[in-house]
Amino acid sequence: MFIYIFPHCNTEDDVGTPVHCIRNFPLLEIFKTYAESKGIDESSFRFCIGDKEIQHNDTPNSLQLEDNCLIIAKRVILVKVKDETGEETTYRINMFGMMSGVFKDYANRKGVEETSLVFYSNNNMISQNDTPDSLQLEDDCLIIAKRVILVKVKDETGEETTYRINKFGMMSGVFKDYASRKGVEESSLHYSINGNRILPIDTPDSLQLDNDAVIDVESNDIDRGDSASLHSHESIETHDESNGILGQMRSTFGQIFNNTIKVTVKEFSKDKGTVFKMNRSSPMSKVFKAYARRKGVEESSLRFQLDGENIQATDTPLSLELEEGDQIDALTEAHYSAADQTDVMRAITLQVRDDSGEITQFKVRRSVKMSEIFKVYASRKGVDVSSFRYLFEGKTIQETDTPDLLNLRDDDLIVAKREEKISSVLQNQNKHPCNRLIVEEATNDDNSVISLSPAKMEELLFFRGDTIIIEGKKGRDTACVVLADETCDNESVRMNEVVRNNLRVRSGDTVTLTNGGDIPYGKRIHILPLADTIEGVSDNLFDDYIKPYFSHAYRPVKKGDLFLVHSARHSVEFKVVETNPAPYCIVAPDTVIHFDGKPVKRKDKEDLISFRITYSETGEETIHFVNKSSPMSKVFKTYADRKGVDESSLRFLLDGEFIQENDTPLTLDLENDDLIDAMRNDIDNEHTDEIMVEGCGIDEINGVYKRQGSNDDVPKYVHSGRYNGNDEEFTLYRCKLMDDTR
Repeated sequence: MFIYIFPHCNTEDDVGTPVHCIRNFPLLEIFKTYAESKGIDESSFRFCIGDKEIQHNDTPNSLQLEDNCLIIAKRVILVKVKDETGEETTYRINMFGMMSGVFKDYANRKGVEETSLVFYSNNNMISQNDTPDSLQLEDDCLIIAKRVILVKVKDETGEETTYRINKFGMMSGVFKDYASRKGVEESSLHYSINGNRILPIDTPDSLQLDNDAVIDVESNDIDRGDSASLHSHESIETHDESNGILGQMRSTFGQIFNNTIKVTVKEFSKDKGTVFKMNRSSPMSKVFKAYARRKGVEESSLRFQLDGENIQATDTPLSLELEEGDQIDALTEAHYSAADQTDVMRAITLQVRDDSGEITQFKVRRSVKMSEIFKVYASRKGVDVSSFRYLFEGKTIQETDTPDLLNLRDDDLIVAKREEKISSVLQNQNKHPCNRLIVEEATNDDNSVISLSPAKMEELLFFRGDTIIIEGKKGRDTACVVLADETCDNESVRMNEVVRNNLRVRSGDTVTLTNGGDIPYGKRIHILPLADTIEGVSDNLFDDYIKPYFSHAYRPVKKGDLFLVHSARHSVEFKVVETNPAPYCIVAPDTVIHFDGKPVKRKDKEDLISFRITYSETGEETIHFVNKSSPMSKVFKTYADRKGVDESSLRFLLDGEFIQENDTPLTLDLENDDLIDAMRNDIDNEHTDEIMVEGCGIDEINGVYKRQGSNDDVPKYVHSGRYNGNDEEFTLYRCKLMDDTR
């Protein structure tokens, strides 16, 4: 008998492919032959009679097929739908079927309205009527699902403009489009909801907006007499402080992201003041600048005080504990030049508390160096001055600091910590590697933040806001700011997907945390976007992504790291190409951000890969470029030849695991710039610094043991790991038998 196989997208002229078959012969072989004739894998087709799919073991007899019957060959591909949390759902779909079916099923699985989702492929929005063929989707491709809501922007006349926006995208895209529609500057408009100002970096999720939420917009250009408002163009960097780290810190103090306050600035001996409306977390420097410009004088010619105390440019209404309507005094040079001497000589009382809780009071001048206080305090305690470290609000006080520089006030508390106690804790850290923690998914999606339990932070002597170095796999490390999370387990560290990817780790892996110390502010950094994330993006990448992301967020960065920035319409990935100083720095307001150059292509899509090999005895590092499919035996031979040693005298390890000769960069999942350790295979050498243990019945005992001193002249080697849920240290002693046989 004959059957005709028609492609699902057949034209009127296509009469199908006639195939001769035997009635009791499985149709599987016929389908394979048809697929081969099309040059396509047989698994990429579904063969149907009407709406019923034919199984491979079906025969013409079992299906009761008649001669010259029609069979439809439908092309299918696998696609993955990924949401903002990284969760993926896989679909096997018809190449010429509309995507509406996928959208409906996905919405049902998530328990949300279909209209609350938008789907993207390569940054292009997918419509209900699109097909995999029209979208040119390939097998195993990725589709991004984004939650969206409807919001209305209402102006002062009551006119409303409706937007359908990404629930996790920044509001800057809405602001830009609305201003463009109205033909005005973005900086001339002020957006708020329920009386609270909305910032460009806010998202519907952070604002907890519901569907059909109404956003109020009004002009900033109205003259309000003696009341002055900081326009958005003056305070854009300030408002961006609500980004990332500071955003979480503010929530700790019970403040709302975009809470505003009115303060009055009044010139000395004059009755009339100027009212400023500002964000509670904005630096007072913005008020100083606006007030000086309004008065037509240089900002440096003014000094601002609250209750007789100088206000620093970096102070905020939050740190000053300002309340609505509080007054700030503005002093001109004529007023404060004479007051300087009395201010310097004016004494304040400070309290110093030691570890036992005992408090010692000092009455000191505001200009005295803190080193003088340290000397007196140590003398009273009968110890050397270096025995203590002094902290104010968690930050170490330097000897050259003064009460004035630290903005100390009467009865402020300074904590004196014994250095020997700190050393003891650090020794305990070496004894039990409590700084090795298990990776968990973050509860806040900030690329610059990790979270620990308060107990773990105290144990590791980390203070909130410290910059921490995190070491991951394959020689990767990065820098983040640490915050406390009451819900975090003591043996875990929470980080988002961006941080995990930079460390090459997954949830459940182990990372090592150390204090980054004084990571310097960056002089300049070079940032470039990844080419595959900006296709179809028409936004100004610097103004709409980079500037809001870094502005006053004080983010630590490392050369080579990637980070993701979301907006209302797109998510763009960037790479830190260079930092000065290197390899780490903190992006401060004075840091120059270079954004010139071609977008970066993902190297992991190329055939070649580069990685580093470090020789454990000398620390010498070499770089190797190889094909991803090349066996590692070629690398071993090349490395040994460069060293002038026999290949068999070396062992190569990746994350503590031996690399086999038939392994390849692909099977090892190597990525560019990963680190491989090379060590000598001769453990009988008395100067061996590392010994590899393998084949032990208890997996936790296997691994690299590093030399750590000796006991009775016998070399001692240690290895850290987790056993039965606890951090343990395994010890190995290497000694010879009395007969010197081994």
